[in-house]
Amino acid sequence: MYVTAHRVTKDATGETGINAFLFRHGSPRPLVTDNWTQDQVDNVTYQNPGILVKQKLNVSAGSNMVLSYLDIIAPDGTSSADIQKALKIFEHDLGTDAFPMLRVVNGMAIRLGLVCGLTGKEELEFGALQQAVTGILAE
Repeated sequence: MYVTAHRVTKDATGETGINAFLFRHGSPRPLVTDNWTQDQVDNVTYQNPGILVKQKLNVSAGSNMVLSYLDIIAPDGTSSADIQKALKIFEHDLGTDAFPMLRVVNGMAIRLGLVCGLTGKEELEFGALQQAVTGILAE
């Protein structure tokens, strides 16, 4: 499974919001389950996201600039509770690395990226993106 939330802004109108997406890969195990690297996460997020099963758009698609994102890659069928536990662990490391920040927690790849303008607001941004991820998993 690949679940992601993006804070985006539409250049033409300045409209800003968070869009969330849930993809499934059709098997209980993702492509890699341990020691995720940025390249492996990029492969899933950009080339192999899986089948889109849910989306929640606060800003219509097209011509959007991504300001921040939270990516989670986990085996299909991973419970929302397990993802939330992993996100709590991830949250403790906020601000310790440059962005994008990647951690592997209980076999899940979790990555947070921010534009420079959000530096210093990592915790607030993470909280908003986490809420969007939790919301799409609960629907």
